Amino acid sequence: MIKWYEGEIVSYNPSGFQTTPVVRGTVRELTQGVEIQNVQFPLLSANQIRPAVGTKIAFYRDSAATAKFGFIISDPLPIFSPIYYDTAALESEQGATVFDYGEVAMAAAGINTATSFNPGGKMWLRNTGDAMFISGSGVQRINASDSSNSIDIQGTNVDIYGTGNLLLTNFFNIKNTLGITTLSLGLRNPITGIGYTTLEWNDDGSFDMGDSLGLSGISYNLIASLPLVSEVPQISLTSVPLVSELIVNPLGLTVFGPKISLSGIMTIDGATTITGDTDITGDVSITGDTDIEGLVSIKGDVAIDGDIGLVGLLSINEVPGFTGSVTIAGVTLVYDSGILIAVT
Repeated sequence: MIKWYEGEIVSYNPSGFQTTPVVRGTVRELTQGVEIQNVQFPLLSANQIRPAVGTKIAFYRDSAATAKFGFIISDPLPIFSPIYYDTAALESEQGATVFDYGEVAMAAAGINTATSFNPGGKMWLRNTGDAMFISGSGVQRINASDSSNSIDIQGTNVDIYGTGNLLLTNFFNIKNTLGITTLSLGLRNPITGIGYTTLEWNDDGSFDMGDSLGLSGISYNLIASLPLVSEVPQISLTSVPLVSELIVNPLGLTVFGPKISLSGIMTIDGATTITGDTDITGDVSITGDTDIEGLVSIKGDVAIDGDIGLVGLLSINEVPGFTGSVTIAGVTLVYDSGILIAVT
């Protein structure tokens, strides 16, 4: 009397197929979960390949109570591989063949301790020309796809860099710190990781471009706009902070410099502060409450209208019809159409 069972191949007996063409292995009977040892498989021939571990088979016991292989029910899923995670459900639900014959999936066994399990890395090479390399957690991925003509890299921290030399190398880096992502590229020391010149872009839209010390470069960020308690954009061009610097935002324009030169046809309107060795040349119109401090030289057709505070050495040449007040060392000179009318 023959009785049939459904089972899954667990392992093969190494000594069996090394010393004799008869292959024996262990099969887990799926109804009760009992492992049946020394199940006999067909004799091996030159063209025969034994079923892989994990294959579901039908096996039977004959009148001699010997368990023997019958036929394959289904090929095994590559457990702990990308196919297991990405396609097992699809094949089960839709009956679609996703893992085709000839494709390769491999995975490291991982580390399994009494308190934790760390899955190993995985690889899936597909017949379509696609290749997937995936970390054990599945969070870090590299997908090289011929079907979509693309390479996708996903990771918490992504670092791409050239060979370079002992002093510097080009790099591209995406860093995630507590959920805040920063993109950087430029030149850096390959040993210390310190950048020489970099472009750094933050997830709030701000960026900095310049040297790694932040002393010189261009930056864009958002600053508080009181009393509205809102933010406005600001662009800074810096050589040395607070020494040679240009700051532009909707609230005003700030210029720092040991020597500031304004040349050409221009208009300066609004509350203005000019600090440093300043040279104003050309057709210039200055309107509003203006403070000028330092060694100041004003030349050309210059129209100055408003309350102006001047501290330092002043030279005004060819200023026809100057109207307004000039304060020098605490003394205010009041002009009307170029004529001094009062001293306070």
